[in-house]
Amino acid sequence: MVKKDLLTFEGKPLFPERVAETVTYQLPSLEAELYEAVTEYVRTEMNRADRLADEGGTGRRRTVGFALTVLQRRLASSPEAIFRSLQRRSERLRRQRDALLVGDGCAP
Repeated sequence: MVKKDLLTFEGKPLFPERVAETVTYQLPSLEAELYEAVTEYVRTEMNRADRLADEGGTGRRRTVGFALTVLQRRLASSPEAIFRSLQRRSERLRRQRDALLVGDGCAP
């Protein structure tokens, strides 16, 4: 059943009607720059994920797409939230790079 079709025993809607509306506001310049930079990063990485799908990596594309969507949600949450997420991603990528270099005999 769809949530909007659920009724109480009295026949009344179980959940109130949800009304969504877009509220516009102006971001401070530094936050606007951050938003644009993260959006461009997500766009670039999604294009890379699309190329993976073209090469038969559909599962990886979904994983990347999900991770990038999470980044956008963190960006909407707060500058601190996106900072921490990007910091963790940077560390994870650094560890992966170092592991590959060690595996190739090119330790950093």
